[in-house]
Amino acid sequence: MKVNNQKSSPLTRLPGEIRNQIYSLVLSSTTPITNPSISSSVDDPDMPSLHKRIPVLGVPLIRTCKIFYNEISLHPLFAHNVFRFTTRTLAHQFLMALPKEYAALIRDVEVDLRDVSDAHAFVERGWIEYLAWETDSQARLVNEIQVNELHVDASGLKTLRLNIEGWSKSESLRRVALLRDVLKNTYDLERVVVTGTDGSALLAGARAKYLQQWGPVVFVGVMRFARLAGMISWMADCVRGGAERKVIRWSQEGRAVSIEIMTRQFFDTQTGFAQLGIESTDHTAGNCSLETYEERWQSGRWANVPMN
Repeated sequence: MKVNNQKSSPLTRLPGEIRNQIYSLVLSSTTPITNPSISSSVDDPDMPSLHKRIPVLGVPLIRTCKIFYNEISLHPLFAHNVFRFTTRTLAHQFLMALPKEYAALIRDVEVDLRDVSDAHAFVERGWIEYLAWETDSQARLVNEIQVNELHVDASGLKTLRLNIEGWSKSESLRRVALLRDVLKNTYDLERVVVTGTDGSALLAGARAKYLQQWGPVVFVGVMRFARLAGMISWMADCVRGGAERKVIRWSQEGRAVSIEIMTRQFFDTQTGFAQLGIESTDHTAGNCSLETYEERWQSGRWANVPMN
């Protein structure tokens, strides 16, 4: 009698519900998928990245046999992972190469700004253009011209992350201007996250006073400037809804610190309807309403100050 090796596999003999859980775990990653591509040979020739690609998780499992090919849904791969890109070119190439139904599943994208520098100013310009959402009236003006924007390429996008870890210690208005320009034309998201290197140790004896005056997160390279310029307001404007329905959260992991603004609905879903009760003076981790945060640590307004 001929033995069907596919059906004799221990994995295929497991109950379907357990197999689905395994498939979901295999296709999910706790770290961002960096510069993914349909073809492993695709690169941005103008901007060689210092950060290696992460392999495409458990996708090879699908090719193992017909049973897995027919059973495994790619939904977790695209919907449950963070996709990190170092240039607009790499992001656009990957998203355009995907079938539209898969690209629409992507919820979480990280813009990796760690390598930006004067030598690669075109990378900054590329991101600013790619993250400029067209309004309805603007979209009508371009008519049949193909719009090259992230929210078009990934129509299901809910979370946008900016990674500025590794920026140099010296503060720069140019970097603040980059953050402003990347965020200023982005709208209708559920969450925006900025992650950088903790700069509180650089403040030495002034640390406590700074945190008391300017807030719980200190980013290396854009400490006072970004806060004074109103970075929190820029982030908040990217998130849908009024200020009364937005939550701000901050955290630290090792030397990395993050601050994020999200809709109250997104926060409730993530935390199981946890209450906003953590003290907003906690400098390691905390959350509160955006209104409470702004009352405690008001953003500055440098709207009329050129930062170019």
